[in-house]
Amino acid sequence: MKASSEVFIWIKRYTQIVLSLLVFIALMGGSCQDSGTDPIDDDNNNKPTGIKFLVGYRGGGDHGAEDGMCLVSNSGQTVQFLSTYRPMYSNNEYVSYKNKRIAFATWNTPEEGQTFIAYFDVADPTNVKIVPNPVSDDKDYYWSVPQVRPQVFSDGRIAFLAFYLTTNPWDDWHSGHICIYNPKTNEYKFSPAAHDFILNQPEQGYDTETGSLGGDFALSQDEQFVIARAYGYGVDMGSFHTDYKFIVKWDIHTDAYQRVAEGENQICFVSADNQSVIANINYKKNAIDINTGNMTLLDEYYDNIACGMYSEKDGKFFKQWRGGGIALFDKSSGWLFNPVLGDSMPYPYRGLGTGSQFSPDETKIYFKGTLDYNTNYASDYCVYSTPLTLGYPNSKPDSLFILTAQYDTGLFILLD
Repeated sequence: MKASSEVFIWIKRYTQIVLSLLVFIALMGGSCQDSGTDPIDDDNNNKPTGIKFLVGYRGGGDHGAEDGMCLVSNSGQTVQFLSTYRPMYSNNEYVSYKNKRIAFATWNTPEEGQTFIAYFDVADPTNVKIVPNPVSDDKDYYWSVPQVRPQVFSDGRIAFLAFYLTTNPWDDWHSGHICIYNPKTNEYKFSPAAHDFILNQPEQGYDTETGSLGGDFALSQDEQFVIARAYGYGVDMGSFHTDYKFIVKWDIHTDAYQRVAEGENQICFVSADNQSVIANINYKKNAIDINTGNMTLLDEYYDNIACGMYSEKDGKFFKQWRGGGIALFDKSSGWLFNPVLGDSMPYPYRGLGTGSQFSPDETKIYFKGTLDYNTNYASDYCVYSTPLTLGYPNSKPDSLFILTAQYDTGLFILLD
C-alpha cells in the first residue's frame, strides 16, 4: 500500500508539472502573438483567394541585376518575374489598367521605331509589347511620344500623348495631340491641332501665336471623350514662352474641342458618371463639372490619384500620403473619413507608401504597410486590406502576406 501511494503521488505531481508547462507555453505563445511585432496570424478564414498583384522589383535580388516587374499571388509564396520593362520610376502614376490589359509609360529606352508606351495582357504577362512610333507623311516633320501616362480602352486600344515636331532643331514650334492606337489593325487616330481652340479663347498672352496639348490626360469612363491639358504659347524675340493653360474636352467621334476650365492644372480622372473631372487646378484638388466648368473644392492639397484609386461605380476616390494615412473622398461632398492612419497601424508595418487599390467590388482597399514610416525608402512590407464600411480609421486591418524590400517600389496594382 505504501508503495502504491508513493506511485500515485509521483504520478499526480508529474501530471501537475506537465500541465503547468503546457499553460506556460500557451501563455508565452499568446504573449508573442499579441506583441504586435508580426501582424500575420494563422486565421485565413476571411482572407481572399485568387488575387494577384503587379509589383516592382529592385535589381540585385532574387531575380537578377536589373530592375523590373513581378506578379505576386495573394499567398505571397509565389513571385513570378515578368520583365525588365517597368513604368517610369516604377510608379502607378504612369500606368493604366482596364479589361485585363496593362499599358504604361516605360522607363526603358525604346528601340528605333518604337515609342515609350508599353503594354501587356494579364493572361500573358511576360509578353510585353511596345507601341510603334507613328510615321509622318511629311519628311520635314516627325512624331515624338513623351513618357506620359497612357489610357486603355475596354477593346484594347491605347491612347497616348504625341507631339508633331519640325526637323529643324532650332524651331520651337510643336503641336501636341492625343493619339489612339489600335494594336489589332496597327492604325492611329489623332485629335485635331489645338491652334484654333487656343486662339479663340478670351485669355491671350501678349504674344500668343498658337497652342498645343500636353501633360496628363484622362479617358472618360464611357470612352466617348478625353479630358486633356491645353496651353497657348509664342516666341518673343527668339524666346519661347507659355501663356494661359486650359482643361479641354475632346469628343473622340466629332473631333470637337470644348473648354472646361482655365488655370494651372494636373488631370487625375473622369468620374464614373462622366460629368466631372477631378484635377489639381491652381494647386488644389477640385471636381470640375465638364459641361458648366463649375468647380467644387475637395482638398487643399496637391496629390495625384493614380490607377486603382478612383471608383468605376460612383464619385468616390482616395488619396494616400507618406507615413500618414489614406483619406476617402466623394466628388460632391469632399472628404468623407480616413480608412487608415499610420499611427494606429500594427507595429512594425506602419509606413504607408504608394499604390493602394480599390477591391474589384470597391468595398475595401488593399494597401502596403512598410517598416519605414518616415521616408518610405525600400523596406519589407505587409499587404493589408481594410473595409470601407467602418466610417473611421481601422487599427486592425486584415493582413495578407509580407514581401521583402526588393519588391518595395511605387508599383503596386491589383489585378482582378
